[in-house]
Amino acid sequence: MKEPSKIPTKQNIRKALKWLVYGCQPGDSLVFHFSGHGTRQKDYNHDEVDGFDEALCPLDHETEGNIIDDEINDTIVKPLTRGTTLHAIIDACYSGTVLDLPFAFTGTNVRTGAMTYSFVQAIQNERRLTYGHLLNAMRYTIGDVSKAHGASQV
Repeated sequence: MKEPSKIPTKQNIRKALKWLVYGCQPGDSLVFHFSGHGTRQKDYNHDEVDGFDEALCPLDHETEGNIIDDEINDTIVKPLTRGTTLHAIIDACYSGTVLDLPFAFTGTNVRTGAMTYSFVQAIQNERRLTYGHLLNAMRYTIGDVSKAHGASQV
């Protein structure tokens, strides 16, 4: 690759994550896409129910380590201002909770992320969905469940 800054090393991914949210303001719509390897590792700060942090594996993960969910949340979720939208598309193993979001719903003894839960509910309850209707149905499902459980939305 001719541009070293485009190689998906841990340092470059960290820089890109910070760049993504830098200066964000209400009305902004951000997109984070990662397609690569994911893993999980022992949770050392004891904030995970299952005892494992989810992580993204940069190209140099064997020498530099992974990027864990706590860091991703601190870098691209917590800095978001109210009214800023973050779309995350993550195609990696163990990516379901890699943003470390506060919502996870349990149904039929299966724990899923809020996105998966709301997607399944929308597909089951709506026929002939357009993309816009799907997103709205998912948004309402997340809002309804969050209110019922006393959670707040970002």
